[in-house]
Amino acid sequence: MNLTVKDVEDAIVSALAPMLVQNGGKARSVVAYGGQFEKAVAGEGQLRLVMPAALVAYIGAEYDHSSAPTSERTMTFRVYHASANPAGERARRHEAIELMEASKNLLNGATLNLAVTPLELIRESSVPAGAALCVYSADYRTSTIEDATLY
Repeated sequence: MNLTVKDVEDAIVSALAPMLVQNGGKARSVVAYGGQFEKAVAGEGQLRLVMPAALVAYIGAEYDHSSAPTSERTMTFRVYHASANPAGERARRHEAIELMEASKNLLNGATLNLAVTPLELIRESSVPAGAALCVYSADYRTSTIEDATLY
C-alpha cells in the first residue's frame, strides 16, 4: 500500500501533540490546515483556531520515476506557527518563534512511524499575516517509495 498525503499529514499532526497545552506545551491548536489565518482565527471558516497554534499544510511533491514501476515521491509539508498574543507584536513574535523551535525539536529527523525518510527541515521564514497575528513557517521534506502497480 502506498502512503497518502493524509497519512503523512496526520502523522505530523500527531507528532506535534506534545506542543499542546494539555500535554505540557504552549499551543492551543495543532491541526491540519489549508485556508486563511484571519478567517480561521475569526471563526469564519470551517476551521476555528485557538491561538497560539501550529498548523500543518501539504505543499506538494516531486517524483523520480527512474526506477519504474516504483518511484520516489518527495513530499514537502509546511508547519505554520501562529500567535495572536494580545500583549503586543514582540510577545506574538516570541511566542511564534518558541512554537517553531518546539516543532523543530519534535519533527526534524522523525520518521513518524511510517515508511518515509526522516523529516528534513529545509527552510524557515516569516509569513505576512496581518497586524494582529505573527506567523512563522518551517518547511519539512520527506520521501517514500511508491509502486505504480498499486494504483
